[in-house]
Amino acid sequence: DGRGMAPAFDSLVVVSTIKELTALKYLVPCRVIAPAKPLKRPNMTHSPVDAYLAHAQGMRTVVFADYVANAEKFVAEFEEKGIDAVVIHGGLSDTERTRALRAHASGAVLVNCMVLTEGWDSPETSCCILARGCGRVGTYLQIVGRVLRPCAGKLEALLIDLTGRSFYDHGAPDADRKYSLTGKGI
Repeated sequence: DGRGMAPAFDSLVVVSTIKELTALKYLVPCRVIAPAKPLKRPNMTHSPVDAYLAHAQGMRTVVFADYVANAEKFVAEFEEKGIDAVVIHGGLSDTERTRALRAHASGAVLVNCMVLTEGWDSPETSCCILARGCGRVGTYLQIVGRVLRPCAGKLEALLIDLTGRSFYDHGAPDADRKYSLTGKGI
């Protein structure tokens, strides 16, 4: 609701940061590709498939879409280029979701809409293509966190922000941030 946790709490403890966890090798470093300046909605520098072909071909990739219709369109564009891709969103049955996650585990690009933002763990996934903005830094860090998990042979993660809005609004994933109990955004 935008209201802070003060005065109910009088101190805030930041247990660890992405930068610290990366230095300790609990996360991998993240390389970011973004346009020179943020683009207004609905503009993107590339389609997700063109960004994949230019920067992430062969990497286990997850695309974050803003709407189900766009997610389905992106899957069709990947398939038109001969790239296996599957969609996952809240309207799918558990069986369909499981099938999509298994296809991704076998190498298909996973295009999702509002399902895998947090709590999904796939350390082998190393590329995140943002085909949407993130209004809140917490959402942005959760999304990017999906590809920061270490895995044998994984040296870095790749974030491709097709609009640049999230990167320019919230900074690099490992940027220093100030946290507050006042309710003012970080």
